[in-house]
Amino acid sequence: MRYRPEPVRARSARYKWRHRSPFTGAERWWAVRRLVGFLFVAFVVWLILTQPITAANAVSRIAALLRAAAHSVTVFITQVAT
Repeated sequence: MRYRPEPVRARSARYKWRHRSPFTGAERWWAVRRLVGFLFVAFVVWLILTQPITAANAVSRIAALLRAAAHSVTVFITQVAT
């Protein structure tokens, strides 16, 4: 009797695509998040080194925005409580 291997079942394209990557969905998300975070930090360092006045102005604007938001929340809570 001759050896006959069983026929290989065709797999869907989705199976092949999903198993092509070494990462799972969560691992891929963390890898992308880590890359974006690294690029953001690199951009901030580059901005500080090349344009320190612009970087200082950006920090001042962010601080003013946070201060205004905190004041608005405080006023809202005060108005709700009274």
